[in-house]
Amino acid sequence: RLPCIESPNCADALELRGRWDAEVVAPQILQECPQDAALAQVVSEYDTITAKIRNLMDTIPAEDRVCSMNKAPRYTRYEAMLKVHELLNRGRRLDQRYWFSCVNLSYDYSEDFKCVGLN
Repeated sequence: RLPCIESPNCADALELRGRWDAEVVAPQILQECPQDAALAQVVSEYDTITAKIRNLMDTIPAEDRVCSMNKAPRYTRYEAMLKVHELLNRGRRLDQRYWFSCVNLSYDYSEDFKCVGLN
């Protein structure tokens, strides 16, 4: 049994997808295609915003958020994630090892049980 973790709008899956694209796939593509200046620029933007968020996280208690998901720097990070994703998938056929899959277990549970059964 797993404890319930609130994740409105599949936020965890979207976060993981964005990080996968920006932190795993894009650096590999840039090694193969170092001339892709647009991708390099948006990955740099993502890295800068992510560093800012990590620095802010170091200054607050773990249970606090840096800010609302609809405000900078979190929102601007999501925008950078989207740009990375769009550039990776614009006219490019990604190798299967770069594909992303995620299972969302939140559809088959009852809030009354306070946990997810994996039977």
